[in-house]
Amino acid sequence: MKPIFATVAFAAAIAVATAAAPQQPKAQAKGARPDAVVLGPGSFACSAWTTERTANTAFGSAMVVWVTGYLTAFNATGLEPSRNVTEGIDINAVAAQVDATCRANPTMQIGVAVSQTLNTLIQRKGYNPAGLAQVAPLPKGSLR
Repeated sequence: MKPIFATVAFAAAIAVATAAAPQQPKAQAKGARPDAVVLGPGSFACSAWTTERTANTAFGSAMVVWVTGYLTAFNATGLEPSRNVTEGIDINAVAAQVDATCRANPTMQIGVAVSQTLNTLIQRKGYNPAGLAQVAPLPKGSLR
């Protein structure tokens, strides 16, 4: 029961942190596919990332959790052969890369900054990120 309680408590903490976050304007998705929808903290402008991370707020921590979820979702696709794009890399190093990208591009959407970081991770492993654009759509009705 303790692992379930810990998971529920962690999810509740993230929900509270997200609800308590200051309202930030949504960023224009500079560099993103026009049909891609980014949900949650990833939809904010990089200036929000920089502000929250610099102030070491709960929402800044929630943003890093969002990044781990983004990378986990990519791993789950199986598009990267090892299914672990961050193998041997600490999440703090990933967050530091997003920090640098966001400081240099405050109007960029956080999701785009994370996508750029993901592409760097993929390239470091010798995998061709161009292959990501060639993923076939799901057959109709496959999600029922």
